[in-house]
Amino acid sequence: MKKNRQKSTQLFCLFCFLTAGSIAQNYTWMKGSNSYDEASTYGTLGTPASLNNPGERVGAVSWKDATANFWLFGGFGYDSQGNDDYMNDLWKYTLSTNEWTWINGDTIVY
Repeated sequence: MKKNRQKSTQLFCLFCFLTAGSIAQNYTWMKGSNSYDEASTYGTLGTPASLNNPGERVGAVSWKDATANFWLFGGFGYDSQGNDDYMNDLWKYTLSTNEWTWINGDTIVY
């Protein structure tokens, strides 16, 4: 009985390790503020700029395209006036230029 419990525990730990390894994602902070409650800085629609910043976000959808651009949509964050709510804006981060571009969406929450 003791051997079976030990094997079960080992298999469970291995399963947790393998599952965590397949789910876990590593991220590297590249640009923008790293402080809480940071408002978004939109700049000009469709124009990349060094001061553009999507601000703090929670629950945003993100993905990387085939050319290694990082995309960010929505989430709960702070608009250009510092109001917090769910956002509907789309951003693109270009690694080669180290700049964010505001692609679409509102600059303020309603």
